[in-house]
Amino acid sequence: MTTYKPRPTGTDRPQDTLELSDDDGRPRIRDAVIDQDGTRWLRYGTADLFCWFSPSELVGDDKSVFARLTQAGTDLLTGKTKTAFLTAVEQHSGYRPALVAARPGWLEKAHYVYGNGDVECPAGDDREVIIAFEPNPKFASVGTLKAWQDSLGPVVANQPIPLFVEMYAFVGAILRYGPAHVQNPQVELVGEGESAKTTMLTGAASVWAGDPTSDVGGAETWDMTANVHDPLKRAHADNLIALDEVNLAGLDSKSQREVVQKVAFKGAANGGRKRLTDRAAAPNVRVATLSTSNVPQRDLLKAPAAIVDAVASRILTVAIPKEHKLGVFRTVPAGFVNARAAAEHLRTAVNENYGVAGRAFVRHLVAAVAQDEDALRVKIERLMGEFNTAAREEAVVKGKARGEKTVALTHAAGMLAREWGVIPESWGPLLPATLAVYHAHAAAGDAPYAPPAIERIRAFRARNRGKFGRARQGGWPYTEAELLKKPGVLRRKGKQLQLLIPAKRFRQEFPDHIDMLKQLRDEGRAQTEGGKQPKNTIKLPGRICQAAPRVYCITIVDDLDAQRASRKRTA
Repeated sequence: MTTYKPRPTGTDRPQDTLELSDDDGRPRIRDAVIDQDGTRWLRYGTADLFCWFSPSELVGDDKSVFARLTQAGTDLLTGKTKTAFLTAVEQHSGYRPALVAARPGWLEKAHYVYGNGDVECPAGDDREVIIAFEPNPKFASVGTLKAWQDSLGPVVANQPIPLFVEMYAFVGAILRYGPAHVQNPQVELVGEGESAKTTMLTGAASVWAGDPTSDVGGAETWDMTANVHDPLKRAHADNLIALDEVNLAGLDSKSQREVVQKVAFKGAANGGRKRLTDRAAAPNVRVATLSTSNVPQRDLLKAPAAIVDAVASRILTVAIPKEHKLGVFRTVPAGFVNARAAAEHLRTAVNENYGVAGRAFVRHLVAAVAQDEDALRVKIERLMGEFNTAAREEAVVKGKARGEKTVALTHAAGMLAREWGVIPESWGPLLPATLAVYHAHAAAGDAPYAPPAIERIRAFRARNRGKFGRARQGGWPYTEAELLKKPGVLRRKGKQLQLLIPAKRFRQEFPDHIDMLKQLRDEGRAQTEGGKQPKNTIKLPGRICQAAPRVYCITIVDDLDAQRASRKRTA
């Protein structure tokens, strides 16, 4: 595949139409094309400074066209110059066919246009792509994928919320190929101040963009009006909008609270606002939104209950518990003295490497679409189904359907990024992170729900059925290498069935393992090791594994005979 950068198109060929000047370096019509949808476009300006516009846009919003021309170095301020300009446009002929990107995102079947005007296209397709929108330099690619992975890895590895947020950053690019019933997803990261919410937001934004001069990196802020959202959504089409601090919307006034309400509905819809003067429908835009707030958006609105519930149903709330002393982190990330040091490291990292992960992801995505678009769609639905199956196995109470789809889409995007080497294996297993966030999701009017620890252990067994080792009398012991390839070992002890899970695997699968062990101990299901320094793990007997590694020993069935008798009666 080849990456194209925006460049002047066409040649300064003689025109048989009225122009404002001869070819003496003064502004004039430089090129004219008709795009893949039948829309006409003109390139106007000098050889070095110009802008693209469509004649229909000139009729509907001439002020916008004249403003862009001024930014490109052409001032049309008097009636005389404007008339000459309009006459040149009216009399121009000879439009040639071309592929035109009026905004970033997907173009035709398998072209993807980045926000800075670079283009990703399938191998062998060297067609010219005209960039008709204003490129944004924040979407440039800086650094390398490996440097991005190495710098973010220590902070996000095996941390449910940070890992989920990074996975979610890739969702916008796959929305076009997801199920038709999925609307634009919205996630809000909610927690008290100093919980590293903004840091996680900039980490997600770094997948696609960055800006070392900004406090929020490649993200934006909520300091905007509702009408700004439509152009902002177009600028992030098939991508991620990261919005920091909803309180910047100015929620002390009714009008500003309405901004939050309108943006919630606008963000979920694919379409944009249609004005009286518009002659065509607003183009559909797919985008994923991530924002931060001190409290859920639904609690900020002073509106009828039906509206509050409608807003809440469109937003997945990822809540950071107030009692969580480490903010977004479950534990202090390895290699850092405290959570603050980890957050400060990430703030620096996103200014040094950004825009590289999204491009690596899109290159694989473009290749997959070009090879077999239907197969990609089936794969995305299958990955979403894997999450839904795991969620049902863990007996999670169903929340709002849109929230469930958002987490399932995040799982699908994350698994694709893992398969394509964008999210490395060293960051830890992805399914536990999505399940942990799903457990904590508070739907409108519902309390956050986490299934009992023993049910999560049983679901882990169900997901890995047939992969466990067996502890049998007289059997050959496993080597440590053989054991570590398995999710654990099943053994019968009296009437009990126990699951012995290697310590590292258990901590990866269950990031909240400390809370889980406390619950399992209180229920008498966790076998621990006593002594002067009690341990939550035990040494695996040498007859099972020669190296006797430490494992978590959980009783998953109390009475095997009673269970079997019950199954026979049911049958």
